[in-house]
Amino acid sequence: MLGRFVAYYFQSPEHELFIAAGRAFKLFTAYTQTHPYCAEIGRLVKEMDAGDDITLVFLQYRVLTNLGCDTTAQQAVLYGRDVVSDIFLDNLKASTPWVIKAVNIKLLVDQVDHGIYDHILHIAAHFSNLIKVSERVAVRHEAGRALLKLIKLLKPDQRNEIAIELVKGLEVGEYEFSKYIPTYLGEVALWLPPEQLDEVIAHLKAMLASGNDRIVSVALDTIGILVECYPAYPERFPEPEGAAERRSQRLLGMLLSGLANHRQTVRQEALLVIGQTVFGSARLGMEHKSRIFGLCFKKFLFLINEYKEDELTGFYRASALSHISRFITAYRLTVGEVVTETRNKVAFFPGTFDPFTLSHKGIVQAIRDMGYEVYLAVDEFSWSKKAQPHLIRRQIVSMSVADEFHVHISRMTSR
Repeated sequence: MLGRFVAYYFQSPEHELFIAAGRAFKLFTAYTQTHPYCAEIGRLVKEMDAGDDITLVFLQYRVLTNLGCDTTAQQAVLYGRDVVSDIFLDNLKASTPWVIKAVNIKLLVDQVDHGIYDHILHIAAHFSNLIKVSERVAVRHEAGRALLKLIKLLKPDQRNEIAIELVKGLEVGEYEFSKYIPTYLGEVALWLPPEQLDEVIAHLKAMLASGNDRIVSVALDTIGILVECYPAYPERFPEPEGAAERRSQRLLGMLLSGLANHRQTVRQEALLVIGQTVFGSARLGMEHKSRIFGLCFKKFLFLINEYKEDELTGFYRASALSHISRFITAYRLTVGEVVTETRNKVAFFPGTFDPFTLSHKGIVQAIRDMGYEVYLAVDEFSWSKKAQPHLIRRQIVSMSVADEFHVHISRMTSR
């Protein structure tokens, strides 16, 4: 029934509908080659006059390949000459229907699959441009998935070039366009050598200080993808012992900094990323989630209760806690009790902290590195000077140490 429905539009004079029907035939024949109606599909596709339309020739080639038919004529057109430049021009035209752009993306990947590497960098750059500027969400995601297939085939400098272009796309500030970039930038960056990856992470950290909430949000989204996919990185690029773990903690610290941010929209995005992208991830294994939770649980508990939030943020918080709770339940059922990192030695560091300086932070780090769990007690007032309001000083301290593990703000205050 579906085949006959598609066959009706396969005769359509409208080019866009004709292409869409060809895509449907390609899908049918990829999964149901033995179905009796596939013979009719094969007949219709063989009789199709593709002419010089490279998109139609590619669809014809893919359907006939799925059915095990002879494709010598189509291969001569597809791989006997340079077709890449024409596709680039076609895909960047606003007037080109999105369904044709989607097929052309598959065509470009197919060129690489057949060993034609002459234009691989240009193809990858083309995909990154489509992720950034395409008006259609479907085209953005097709280009993103295609880029992830190609990125491992590029040279390190070429990968870095693509990653930089995607990072620039985050800085545009137009969230309706940039929000699709993090999903693919996060994975692309994890194919960079350590030095280049650290440069991208440093750039993302600088973006967290932006005054534009939208830029901060997409930076947090990218960091979330990096955390989610990071377990594969040490296998790709072996490093000295401890280097990979330090980078992982740095990424987690950046997420926690978002949770401590003074802007409500940034805190909401951080809650979303921590809950959905990290603990709600289907890709991140239970053991990795366990290590993250064991390291960060005290930070979570403190930071999510540090601010008086409105109802919307309450929903974000409830969602994040729900993901964390489901992880804990699943871990207990399948593995056992979650192991948390605790230290027996505790140090209290009281002070007015007006302001909290780099020297204060250096002292905290030194105490922490001696094996202590450090609690900062922010005085409510000072006998010797007129200090800033207590809540402002507390907020500054919280933001300053949010990315420092085993360092917390004490609920107690010194007098």
